[in-house]
Amino acid sequence: MDAPEIFCRTARAQNRSRIRTCAAEDRWLLTRVAEELRDRWADQHKPAARALILGDDGDAIVPALRAAGTTCIRADVSGPWADVQCDEDRLPFAAASFDVVFACATLDSVNDLPGALILIRRSLRLGGTFLGVFLGAGSGEHLRAALYSSAGAGRTIARTHPLIDVRAAGDLLSRAGFSEPVADAETITVRYAAMSTALADRRANALGNCLKDRHSVSRSDLGEWQLQIRSLADGEAAYEETYCPVYVTGRVPS
Repeated sequence: MDAPEIFCRTARAQNRSRIRTCAAEDRWLLTRVAEELRDRWADQHKPAARALILGDDGDAIVPALRAAGTTCIRADVSGPWADVQCDEDRLPFAAASFDVVFACATLDSVNDLPGALILIRRSLRLGGTFLGVFLGAGSGEHLRAALYSSAGAGRTIARTHPLIDVRAAGDLLSRAGFSEPVADAETITVRYAAMSTALADRRANALGNCLKDRHSVSRSDLGEWQLQIRSLADGEAAYEETYCPVYVTGRVPS
């Protein structure tokens, strides 16, 4: 079994002097990480005959693949744009169905991530490639800290879930049977004018509460969150938040 290669790098989504004041429907983060997967494939591989795309509702990957003659199957748990609706850990595809599988920012919320990776490997043909990205440990740490601080003892935080670090991601690739496993992490720093902008940014990039049964946020809880965030503000009344996408690549031996 190959030992995974681990890399880390740092980037800024905006110049330090600029403050993000409005998120609206700006899906900049999802678009950025999906385009990174697309470019990695284009830089290193020849056109594939069949591709499975998990996620990518913004079409950052599919048009380029189809332009190169690739037959694309899009799968998602609920998106109306998907060709197949399924969970990543319950893929309904036959073994050796695809030359490449892309997983765009969905694996961090899968119930059975090791099982999902095993199914992805099973669906790949000999010599096939898997490229994935998901938000890893360290993402949204300031907002997460504020939520936990205001929750008090004994209360659960439904709006957060455990996140995987880059080393664990590489180990999971190896355990799933991928050869040449590589995991690399990027730290993206963004400056926000207010907590409300950061929350709107999370919703626009599909990082909000995805639970079917959820409870409303009380005014007192919201006030506590705001106080925690304000304590992090700098002289320009802005605070920095981090997003840490983890990119993973693995191959099926030919």
